Amino acid sequence: MSSRSRLIHTFPALALYRALLSQVDRIWLDDAKRNALRETIQFRFWRNRVLRKDFRHINLQFVGGYAALDVLDAAAEGDKTSLSRIQSFLKSHPPPADWPKKDRRAKQLRKVARRENLPPKAPSIFDRFPRPTVKGIRKVPQIVNAGNIPFLRYKKPQPESVSRVIRTMIFGQTYQMYRQRTLEEFYIPLAEHEDIWDRIVEKTRGCSRSEGGGEKWQSVYRTQNAEVGAWFKERNKNLRETARKLSDIVEAEQALAEKEAEERRRQALQV
Repeated sequence: MSSRSRLIHTFPALALYRALLSQVDRIWLDDAKRNALRETIQFRFWRNRVLRKDFRHINLQFVGGYAALDVLDAAAEGDKTSLSRIQSFLKSHPPPADWPKKDRRAKQLRKVARRENLPPKAPSIFDRFPRPTVKGIRKVPQIVNAGNIPFLRYKKPQPESVSRVIRTMIFGQTYQMYRQRTLEEFYIPLAEHEDIWDRIVEKTRGCSRSEGGGEKWQSVYRTQNAEVGAWFKERNKNLRETARKLSDIVEAEQALAEKEAEERRRQALQV
């Protein structure tokens, strides 16, 4: 599945996942049944995480998920039939005991242990450059552009830590680009059609989403798109600032290199 296709299904799947889990706490069930229902939802999403190009299967899973959400909503409002359906479902479909559930507490402890055992942080390149003195002839570093990300190349081969940082930044940039394109080409046009349909229903049936405090469908996605635009604006600002600092380093290194070369020529003439 392409990156765009994954993004198209990721956002609705996460929204459906959060909606289902949020309704579980509103249902009048004992703790054991509530935990079983929550684990069942988590297991179903975990099992379907590997779906690839089977779009028909994906759509069926969404249909089933939204149908389950309707049942949970009705049960949360006190509908006895829906509550009975949930209890019958839990009896016939108990959550499996052998699926690899994520122990969040253990994961947090592992993160804390790794954080405490980290080696001391290496000094920033802005702390190391410009270098006051060097052994031998000073080699002036160069500013290199890697995917619109400026960095300072001061030796070869390039350190793996620098390559890792560049890859991470490029991945984040690519993800935000795909997210922006998906919002602009898929979700916002779809939400605009939903708003048009709401106006038609309001005109013909006299019912409006605004009466219940609902906002337009497209406003949510336009807000997300604005957040992505703000992310790019802030990122470009930081990259320009980084490029300016790197340029200052190169100029300072060049001035020191010329000064040291002049000093070597002067010493050679004295000899």
